[in-house]
Amino acid sequence: MQSQNTKFGLIYIVMKLIKYLIIIAFVMFGGGISNNLSAQDQKSIDSLFNVIKHLQGKEKLEAYGKLVEMHYSHVDTALKVSILNNYIKEAHKQNNKEIECSARMMLIEFYRIFNHTAFFDKVDDFLSFAFENKFYYNYFYIWSCKALVLMNERNYEESQNVMEQMYKQAQKFHCNAGIGLSAYTFGRFYLETDRSKEAIPYMKEAINHFKTANKPKDEYIAYFGLFDALNECSMYNEALLLLPEFEKIQAKRDKEFGTYVISEHYLIESRYLKCYIVLKNYEKARQYMKLIDSYIEKLAPNFRIQYKGIRCDYYDAVGDYAKALQLIDSVYDYNTSVGNNYFAIRNLYDKAIYLAKLGRGKEAEKVLIQYKATKDSIDKINTDQRIDELRTKYDVYKIQSENERKLYVIIGLSIFTGLIIILTIINHIAYSPSVETTP
Repeated sequence: MQSQNTKFGLIYIVMKLIKYLIIIAFVMFGGGISNNLSAQDQKSIDSLFNVIKHLQGKEKLEAYGKLVEMHYSHVDTALKVSILNNYIKEAHKQNNKEIECSARMMLIEFYRIFNHTAFFDKVDDFLSFAFENKFYYNYFYIWSCKALVLMNERNYEESQNVMEQMYKQAQKFHCNAGIGLSAYTFGRFYLETDRSKEAIPYMKEAINHFKTANKPKDEYIAYFGLFDALNECSMYNEALLLLPEFEKIQAKRDKEFGTYVISEHYLIESRYLKCYIVLKNYEKARQYMKLIDSYIEKLAPNFRIQYKGIRCDYYDAVGDYAKALQLIDSVYDYNTSVGNNYFAIRNLYDKAIYLAKLGRGKEAEKVLIQYKATKDSIDKINTDQRIDELRTKYDVYKIQSENERKLYVIIGLSIFTGLIIILTIINHIAYSPSVETTP
């Protein structure tokens, strides 16, 4: 009997090990799946979900969580929605309200960026869920998202109504984070409606409430809002005074993530670079360019192209129009290739200016004709309404190697298949009849 118990004990340990190996394999190889789902890709996804079906309880939630992490940066894709919906269902089934709330928030955030119709279909249901379960921060955060989406839709009156309700609720519950989110949202409203000076006190109020509520991520975002408001008001020197606060918050975030978050450092440093260019402090600008040059190749293509555009501004400012001209074509080609027409027409205008400054008048005239024709065609579909969508695509666009994707899928499927076979054999051994020998 002792040998039988030992056998089952060893089998139990091995099965637990296999399950954890499955989760690790998700992390290592799941990210190779593309956003554009071909029939083969869909087959691979089905295999991943079949693996998850073999897990139970906490391990199953962990596996879904890892899948969500791997596809967090993916853009409009049925895959991400499918994973999140399954994650929500499993959390609900296990009565894990905290994870259900987190997964629901991620889905709402996804719809906020890519599908406004689905956002409005889901948002009120989430607000009820968050309020009933006393997730007050999440509740006010999604209120803020609702107001921002209405702004993007140019429904300013309804957006104001939402912000006012949100502020009253936050005051009622004495929720500092909620009051901070309300103030931040009002600040964004004034930035969106070209009243940047009015945005400044709201951003400062938001920062103070986020500090009190110990919400460093929101404080960080509010500082960006304040920086942008000061820049819009041409208060560049005041904006530069925020640098020590940015550095302090960024150090905390680096510690939290356990790494130097390059993309976040770039968002700060590129803003300061632009400030110094406008202020004609070219020595400081070159220092920031040297700093960004040291890591720019590690960033996604959208950041690299954006940085080229800033370098164009620098070369234009110092009178090196030939270098600006060399860079502007690649910026224009990129923006055209990903559908960022708003930025592409600005690139055409800049190119015409550089050509004119170089004394190449006929070429400049041709580019201006192209610029006008492109701009007129975009204006017909209400350019203003599209700007936010185009900026969003610019921020999240990511190129992934097709060959690398296929390699990851093949390796990943091989590992998963092997693990499933091992699990099946172990289950067979565990539950097959055993013959004991007696002395």
